[in-house]
Order: sequence, then C-alpha cells, then structure tokens
Amino acid sequence: MIHLLDLTRSHNGLILKVKLSNSKIINCHLHVQGEHFVYSALATIAVMEILKLELPQNAFATFKLPSGRGNIYSTQYKEKHIWLINDSYNASPASMKAAIRTLGIHSNKRKVALLGDMLELGDESIKFHRELCDFITEYNIDRVHTVGGLMSELHKLLPDEIKGMHFNDSHQLKNNLNDIIQNNDVVLIKGSRRVKMDLIVQKILSA
Repeated sequence: MIHLLDLTRSHNGLILKVKLSNSKIINCHLHVQGEHFVYSALATIAVMEILKLELPQNAFATFKLPSGRGNIYSTQYKEKHIWLINDSYNASPASMKAAIRTLGIHSNKRKVALLGDMLELGDESIKFHRELCDFITEYNIDRVHTVGGLMSELHKLLPDEIKGMHFNDSHQLKNNLNDIIQNNDVVLIKGSRRVKMDLIVQKILSA
C-alpha cells in the first residue's frame, strides 16, 4: 500500500512525497496545478507496485497536458511578467470549479480569472453560472472578468471589489487585455470551446 505523505505546490506544479509499500520514500514532480491529477499519479504508482515494477527516476517529468487543459506558462505580456493557466479548451461546472480552485492556491499573487460561458447545460444553465460566485469568493480570487450572455449572470452577483469587466465575446476581451493584466498576475483563462477563449491565450503568448 502506498501513502501520500505530503503535497507541495509551486508555480511550476505539484511535488508529491509518497511512501511505498517497502517504506521507501520518493518525490514525484507533476508539471500541473490541479489536485485532481494527484489521484491519477497515485493510481499509476499503485499499479507499478502491484506489477512489481520499479518507478523510474523523474517518472512524471515528461508528462504534458494537451493544449488548453490547464497548461501553466511563465510568460511576458507587454513587458509584464505573468503566470498563465490555459484551461481554455472547454468548461463544465465541475471543471470550472477545479480551475478556480487551482487559481486560488496562488496566495502571494494577484489572481485574475477570465471566464467564458459554460455551454450545453440545459435548463439549469443560469443556475450553474450563478453558483460560481460563492466558489470564487471562497477561493479569494482578486478579479473576475466575464465573457458571454450566461456569464453575465455571474457578473451581476460578483462583489464590487472583485467584479471586473463584462464582454459580449472573447474578441472584445482580447482587445482590452492591456487594461486587465498587471505585472506578476496569475491569470486563468477558461470557457466552453465555442466561446473561443483560446484566442485570448494566443494573443498573450504571441505578444
């Protein structure tokens, strides 16, 4: 049986301290931020143990997320250094909350969320968007800018001290990035595929 002894977070990802069944202690570095990836890593280690295979040194070092699934970038935008969390590929209530939780761990930085509509949620779409407000305040997000008709429901509920701008589409937000991003920000970008939040990511990374 394996045991997770410690979990350390940094801007570069997560470091797991794991005790193996033979009492050996190993450190695993995951170049991701979401805690949900911890369970996948532990499951991998457990399977290796069952198969009596030795876990290679830096076993997870080459693991990379597909683009738009929570990738982390340390980058420059208009002479401002920022940390970018690119989770722009798609969005559901569960994945949106996971992304907000990931952003919330950066306690020593200004945390900025650029959130686009979550689509195809049926009759409860408005409710799901409104429910994000309490989650955002729980994780002490500093500024939230929203995109799309459904996200306007969230925008209305946000406390004034964290309420940013609201935009009809991602093109409008993209054209206002200079007023949104400050030096040393941690910026989360997330929304459903059809909202095209990836256009904002492209502009930041190509600046």
